[in-house]
Amino acid sequence: MASSAKDQAFTKVRVRVEEEDEPRISAEEREGLKKDNEESTANVRGSDRRPPGQ
Repeated sequence: MASSAKDQAFTKVRVRVEEEDEPRISAEEREGLKKDNEESTANVRGSDRRPPGQ
């Protein structure tokens, strides 16, 4: 019963993003930051990443 109430609660949620909450960078700037981040973390090894070259 609890799971059906939870599912119903999620269907009633509405989200409104205010203009002041929108990102202030362009899509191109975001892509550049994403690429820079991927390059800077390329050699980081963790339990959830494959070693470089695989």
